[in-house]
Amino acid sequence: MRANISPLQFPIITEPQVKQAIVGKLDINDTSISGIAIAYLPGTLELTATVTAAFNLDLSQTISDFSFRSLKTALSSLSIEFNGTNFTVFNVIMRYFNCPVKEIFQPDEYTLQGDVVTISATGETFQEIDFYTNEINLTNGSYVPSGVLTVCKQPAINCSGVFIRLTKDEYFISSNYSLYRNVSGEVIKPGRFHFINGYLWFCVNFSSSYSYETLTNDSTMEEMVPEVLTYVGLSVSIFSFLIVLVTYSLFKELRTLPGVNLMNFSIAHLFKDSLFIASGCGLPKLACTIVAITMHYFLLASFTWMSIIAFETWRTFSKIRIQPRNPSRRQKCGNVLRRMACGWVPPFVFVFVCVTLDQSRAASFRYGETGTNSCWINIPTANLFSFILPIAIAISFNIVFFVLTVIAIRKTNQQAREATHHAANHKTAAVFAKIFILMGFTWILGFLQGLVSEYFRYPFIISTTFTGLYVALAFVFTSRVKGLWRSLCADNTSVPPTTRYSSQDRV
Repeated sequence: MRANISPLQFPIITEPQVKQAIVGKLDINDTSISGIAIAYLPGTLELTATVTAAFNLDLSQTISDFSFRSLKTALSSLSIEFNGTNFTVFNVIMRYFNCPVKEIFQPDEYTLQGDVVTISATGETFQEIDFYTNEINLTNGSYVPSGVLTVCKQPAINCSGVFIRLTKDEYFISSNYSLYRNVSGEVIKPGRFHFINGYLWFCVNFSSSYSYETLTNDSTMEEMVPEVLTYVGLSVSIFSFLIVLVTYSLFKELRTLPGVNLMNFSIAHLFKDSLFIASGCGLPKLACTIVAITMHYFLLASFTWMSIIAFETWRTFSKIRIQPRNPSRRQKCGNVLRRMACGWVPPFVFVFVCVTLDQSRAASFRYGETGTNSCWINIPTANLFSFILPIAIAISFNIVFFVLTVIAIRKTNQQAREATHHAANHKTAAVFAKIFILMGFTWILGFLQGLVSEYFRYPFIISTTFTGLYVALAFVFTSRVKGLWRSLCADNTSVPPTTRYSSQDRV
């Protein structure tokens, strides 16, 4: 920066002033700026002098989305007033640093010589493009890193083919540091791409025995198999949940309070699965945002209904209650409405608060942000507190009541144990299996996948995406429901057209 005044008249410029000016100009979070260093350089013959400010800007923490070029333009037009003196930015030097594999070194673990950093323990050397630090000293017009150093340790890419360049809006870096290419849906593992001057380059290898298509298919097969399995499982579940809903809608005998709970559980899963499939169809930003918000709601609603079923199941088996044999219609409606309010309203309020915080910029969720492989919450911290944590709480709640239900059933069986001991055990096992399906315990495999090992990935996909099939097998394809269907079909085909009904029959 420079001002047309004598260097002797320069006001003192402090780091907080520079930080406040940049934050106000770019409308960003002040925590995204670090490592500010200020240096005064000698004046020229025209008695003008310059002030150089160096700082790090973490774009992952900013609310606004900047491209490399637009950020440089915004900084170039920056004009800052310090103690009555106006300084104008006349030159901006930027270095874009984006590396999926990073390693941290303390000040006593490296040495600096010129623009090269040497790691003391290993002797590895890194150029200026490969490291950065939040602490910078500006000495003789050069930026000298100090303090904790972050080094990009990308291995050298052995590329026998060609490098393809991608701009920032053409890819997305996932949480496991893989690269997702938006256009083709290809997933590229770390070690096949690197960053140069703000652009990402990934390697496409060719050989005499493999065509480009074959190579691409081989490299993405690991990601394609789970993706295909997911969509197949969700499609089967959608069809299965429709069967459950049609069956329970046709037969009044099934629409008891547990039956109504199962119907609401199925509705939540039906919409959740349908929205998940829609989220991977390359929707425009507005539609993707709507899908992300709606899917967030139905996911939370599905777990709320799981918890309601867990609690109601425990209440049913914990003790014998004497209830009216024929409760009035008003009592039935009241019971159903109370449960529906508990199942649908709390998730709505929770998601409404999340959306309000996002829109008011009090917190950032980035629902349905473009550049990802699905429409969802694209801030890891927001995803943790608004989705993962509520699911963990719901599953913990369900585990407690599942254990209590098992204890209650075992006590009942011990009291009623007779000659049909083995048959009773088979029936009890079937009850446990049905309860297990409805309580969402399969999601524990998802936590194990993220926390323990990728080996839990396929068990998680199979057990979770095929939930609708398990529910249909447990609650529709039973001897009782089959009998109801046979009776319905028999009634529709056996009534002669000339049958006369008495007034008593019509009543």
